[in-house]
Amino acid sequence: MRRVGVFYPKQGIERTSGMIDVKEAVQIAIDYFNDLYEDQNYENLLPEEVEYDEDKDLWRITLGYSKTVGLEKSGITFNPRHYKVFEINAETGKVLSMKIRTLEHA
Repeated sequence: MRRVGVFYPKQGIERTSGMIDVKEAVQIAIDYFNDLYEDQNYENLLPEEVEYDEDKDLWRITLGYSKTVGLEKSGITFNPRHYKVFEINAETGKVLSMKIRTLEHA
């Protein structure tokens, strides 16, 4: 019996069938983010939200991260959180989109 699979090189994961699970989807999003922003100064990259869309067969993964912002003259710095939403094909693990997630203020 021949096994057909998808290989995720960064994670060292080989799938033989079925959809990727939430941990794999999160790791794919993290790897994609790190590859795109490797030259940027960010910290505290964490998964914030996960959602499986059954109709579209995709994972929506929201990653949050901090970027230090400083006001040079005042010496004040703060680390606001930023968010990116990734849509990942649940069958192949391919990243379909990455969007900025904005928060609504109450």
